[in-house]
Amino acid sequence: MARQYRPAPPPLETNEQVVTGLITAGWAIALITVLLLRDQLPPGRGWWIWTCTAGFVMGLFGLWYVPHLKRRRARAARRQMAAKSEGRSLGGERQEGPSLGVAPRDWRGEE
Repeated sequence: MARQYRPAPPPLETNEQVVTGLITAGWAIALITVLLLRDQLPPGRGWWIWTCTAGFVMGLFGLWYVPHLKRRRARAARRQMAAKSEGRSLGGERQEGPSLGVAPRDWRGEE
């Protein structure tokens, strides 16, 4: 007897900038804390400062990059929808008949 699977739920929508901002703020708090307590750090744990610094800097980069990425994805989706409504692929050639691409697989690996 084949096992019945429930359909996968739709992905949750999140505000990526808020998530990135909170994580960056967490790294900033950790960096300030480690800097204030650096004299009390165990010997050989100076790398904690650099870890917090790297997390904070990457968070700042993420705050800049996430909106850029979202705009780029939105532009690509608009171009794809426009191309689909005109009956052509993004490569410029007209599509006739069914797609010649590979059939998508679901998460269980079935056709």
